[in-house]
Amino acid sequence: MGMELGIIFGLIAMLGYGLSNGMSQKIVKKEGIVRTAVFRNVFIVLLLLPVLLYFLPASGVSLTFVMIALMIGIVGYVPLVTFYKAIEKGKVGVITPISNSSFLVTILLSVVFFGEILSPSNAFSVLLIVAGIILISVDFRDFSGSGIFRISSGIPIAVLTCFLWGMVFFLLKIPVSVVGPVISSFLLELGVLLVSGINMKFSGISHHLPGRWMLSEIFLVALFGTAGSLFYNLGISVSDVSVVVALSFSSPFIAAVYGRIAYKERLRLIQYVAIIVILSGIFLLSFF
Repeated sequence: MGMELGIIFGLIAMLGYGLSNGMSQKIVKKEGIVRTAVFRNVFIVLLLLPVLLYFLPASGVSLTFVMIALMIGIVGYVPLVTFYKAIEKGKVGVITPISNSSFLVTILLSVVFFGEILSPSNAFSVLLIVAGIILISVDFRDFSGSGIFRISSGIPIAVLTCFLWGMVFFLLKIPVSVVGPVISSFLLELGVLLVSGINMKFSGISHHLPGRWMLSEIFLVALFGTAGSLFYNLGISVSDVSVVVALSFSSPFIAAVYGRIAYKERLRLIQYVAIIVILSGIFLLSFF
């Protein structure tokens, strides 16, 4: 039953992360990276607070693991910044698949340190998802003349993002196993909020509220981000990290479909093929 629940939670996290990421582009361009992170996480913390109060155990929680979860959140702000810095320097078609490969790092660390074992069918499913993410994100023409080893290409920063995100999603298993998924989700997002708020304060970035329409869009991004964060942690609380993270990081195809519907973005034939490949990987991972 734990594996089935983990798969369901992973699929919900995939939808949450995918819709949140798909809706974020316009906000980031309008408000900037730091302001988007601050207001997004204000909403996420407020959304998670009543859930936290409802599920808060009467017996108390371990202060040590509370601090661990908060520190993971603080560290988790770093790959968010490096990802956007990589996008700023390089081409999205090159940067995105490299950063999204972070779940491979999470799976490797989970196998080594948590003793998780991927069955042959699960390993094949993961490979299908990886192939789909690459196909849906990459225009191989972007690699021509990209200067892979130059910082200005953004690629070295994207590789750093990949490893940092991989470590963050791996480490979350530790507090989730002790203080639970709800407290861990709240502290993770609170950590991101604290660091982004400090960054905004000391960078001299304006802290005035966005307009009403923009606030409503940020709220939706936060709502879906809350679902992604909470259900990812719920998933790894009952199932293997390697299975849940593979499902959760299949989210680029959700973002692509959202872009097609909301922004009328044209999808290339290879991207439709990629969606089928990702869905095949999700199906195999869920039912075999």
